[in-house]
Amino acid sequence: ETPPSWPMDVRDKDGVYIVRYKIQSVLPRFDKDAYRAIIAEGLGMWSHVCGIEFIEDDASGWGGIEFGLYPQPQPGGVLADCVVAWDRGPNSNSRMTGREWLPLRIDAAERWSNAQNPSVNAVDPVRVIAHEGGHGMGISHIDEGNLMSPMYSVKIKGPQIGDMRQATARYGEPRARR
Repeated sequence: ETPPSWPMDVRDKDGVYIVRYKIQSVLPRFDKDAYRAIIAEGLGMWSHVCGIEFIEDDASGWGGIEFGLYPQPQPGGVLADCVVAWDRGPNSNSRMTGREWLPLRIDAAERWSNAQNPSVNAVDPVRVIAHEGGHGMGISHIDEGNLMSPMYSVKIKGPQIGDMRQATARYGEPRARR
């Protein structure tokens, strides 16, 4: 069993891990409400497959994932990045406390299109945010055919079998909230 990357004390009374996020910068192509909905959809995919929930909240004193921009001069490079949440093992004094803000940066230069079937030269931000959110959960890149594959694919919208195994190994099965 893989230990969760977020500490046990970010769990609610039902045992669901609550990971907060805040938005520092909005992708220029979207207004703030549309971008909020995109983030909620991308991160929310994980709540359906494991015991984690993401909520927008930067005032509680807890950390989480901080959305910003990754400026590049032109499209075609790195779509986005997020620090992989860590647990450095039982002999390490360096563990996440739940108060850190992990940067998730999205490349503003890409041609973003919030579409179920984006065109060949467009990138769906929901897929990218879901992938980067997986890193924020502590999941590294895994095999092709999964959301957490290192390469973006319009064929994969959400967590696949390999992704689900990684997520449930860390955070358990999804739980109903009371």
